Amino acid sequence: MAYPKCPHPKCEARFFEVGEVLPDGRQDPVQVLQCSRCGAVLGVLENLAPVQRELAILRSLLEKPQ
Repeated sequence: MAYPKCPHPKCEARFFEVGEVLPDGRQDPVQVLQCSRCGAVLGVLENLAPVQRELAILRSLLEKPQ
């Protein structure tokens, strides 16, 4: 079985974590998958919190008795 490793040539760790970064020009942080040893970013994770808030609002509106 293949195991993922950090893409940084001097690190090559095999453990990862979810972190947050604040890109230039943005007000909201972005969640990323990063190496837990050196912090190299492997990818960006989609933030579903705004979508979940909107769904909760819609659900509450639909559940209101008329």
